[in-house]
Amino acid sequence: MKIQLRFDAYPYQESGANQNNEFQFKTGLKTQALIITKYMWLLERLYYSIVKSTSLNK
Repeated sequence: MKIQLRFDAYPYQESGANQNNEFQFKTGLKTQALIITKYMWLLERLYYSIVKSTSLNK
């Protein structure tokens, strides 16, 4: 299982994942932890999202 940490002070949307790098601690630094339980390709995620949104068993 992998955990991805996203820091508000770090532009992960622009730079992508940043592995094994150190960050300087700042007071009040907010972060979000994402637990990755299953690795899927982007197209798989899109497919499952479409199927889920169009499913009759909502």
